[in-house]
Amino acid sequence: MLWIGKRILKPHNLATLLDVPGVYRLWTATPDLIPLYVGSTNRSLKRKIALHLLPSEPNPCIREAVAHDTCYFDFIMITSESKRRWTEKSEIMRLNPRCNAGAQITW
Repeated sequence: MLWIGKRILKPHNLATLLDVPGVYRLWTATPDLIPLYVGSTNRSLKRKIALHLLPSEPNPCIREAVAHDTCYFDFIMITSESKRRWTEKSEIMRLNPRCNAGAQITW
């Protein structure tokens, strides 16, 4: 798999994203790049990642990280729904991102 990124999570960096399905990861901007969140979308990576920048972000962990720190994101475009779900679940299991805590992982 070829992950594209790491870009700073700011509106001007989202402009280059496409409206395609895929999986994305959010990271802290610390030297050790701590994984914050793994998510996926079946429609638009651009729109889904942009939602995390809004003050109305429902996940308090992500909302706080984005508000107080610089975050990075990377992504991979995946059109197959089954492969997208598998990739998201695999990355959550592998990275154990702190903002995915309590996420139900079902295979």
